[in-house]
Amino acid sequence: MSRRCLPLSASLCFGLTALAVALCYGSENAGSGQDPTWRFAETLYSTGRFKEAAVEFQRFLFALPDSAERQRANAWLRTIDAYRQARRFDLAIQCLDTLETVAGIGEEVACRARIARARCLYANGDYRAALGTLSLIPPCGETHPDLARQVILLNATQDLHLGAWRIAIETLSPSSGADSIAGERTPTAARLRSLADRGAKMHPPSPLVASALSAGIPGLGRVYAGRTAEGLFSFALNAIAIWQCVDGFHDDGRSSLKGWAAGTIGLLFYTGNVYGSAVTAKQVHATETRTLMEEIDTTVEREIGP
Repeated sequence: MSRRCLPLSASLCFGLTALAVALCYGSENAGSGQDPTWRFAETLYSTGRFKEAAVEFQRFLFALPDSAERQRANAWLRTIDAYRQARRFDLAIQCLDTLETVAGIGEEVACRARIARARCLYANGDYRAALGTLSLIPPCGETHPDLARQVILLNATQDLHLGAWRIAIETLSPSSGADSIAGERTPTAARLRSLADRGAKMHPPSPLVASALSAGIPGLGRVYAGRTAEGLFSFALNAIAIWQCVDGFHDDGRSSLKGWAAGTIGLLFYTGNVYGSAVTAKQVHATETRTLMEEIDTTVEREIGP
């Protein structure tokens, strides 16, 4: 070999060695922020561009070698989470189906995958299916207390959304381990127990009772439903209509145009008031329930993330 070829051969050997080291380093540090694709995906995720982040996480995933099992599992979980945040639950479930068929993903990843599936179903409003998924997760309190705590909190959250207040309170009892994680006490379970107790004591107004009360005294049904100002306004309108009707017939007899007009308007007000009282009772119940559920969701998201 000539002397001119020696520097070229040495450079080529050095370059191949550096490339091999870089590839090994890249596979070992995949998912740890060293890869540009991963960093770009994390940037998209942090700025709320979840669907684009999911695509980038998948692109990173497909570039990984089959031997990098842990990195591939982490990339799958991040992809699923990004699709869930983008509310593309169908794509998240597809990724979960694929991940759960991979052999040797380990107990922790399998547990996280089930939790992710339950959260997708929960976010999509399918609370019973979410409970069914959570019931399939084996006990993992000794090996993974943080995951066990998430399962307890999510189980209770599904029960709360289904109105099973007492079951949720039992699930969140101090003996369940929901009050602490790795020995550190947190207020989330206690807060959820308080919300469950509030839900159990909630007595929504009855639409039938509201209608009956307004049929007897106009506006009283709205007062019963908690809308005092609306009730007083309804009473005033009906009172004015009745007064004008009586005054018209008193002055001009049965041929009074004012009496008939005021009576017709008064009858419309009266009928609308009876029906409106039932609607108001339903709206009050819906508002109270929605507010309570929003507080429950906020409490859980503060603990395990959105």
